[in-house]
Amino acid sequence: MLESERNLKAKEFEDSGNLESAIEQYEQNVSLGSFAPFPYNRLAIIYKKRRDLDNEIRVLKLLLSIQEKEAKKYKWIEGTKQFDKILKTRDRLQKAQIELSKRI
Repeated sequence: MLESERNLKAKEFEDSGNLESAIEQYEQNVSLGSFAPFPYNRLAIIYKKRRDLDNEIRVLKLLLSIQEKEAKKYKWIEGTKQFDKILKTRDRLQKAQIELSKRI
């Protein structure tokens, strides 16, 4: 199955409330090193809703790593739409890390 097909199937599972199957599909794309942000963003949202901060942080770190590699490759600079996405991911990650530190 192609990455895009898994993402579509995962979104269908997610929309129907079958989050376990959605997670399984998104995680498979993430484990294969997807460069598309979609499965990372969806997983982070699902994990956030479930208050699973460890997995939310793990996925956001992976997403940020991919975004930063792309930024270096294409020399994205501050003020570009792509760079703003990196800042947003960093902010999401920081908020999740702060929330996790409050639980400890």
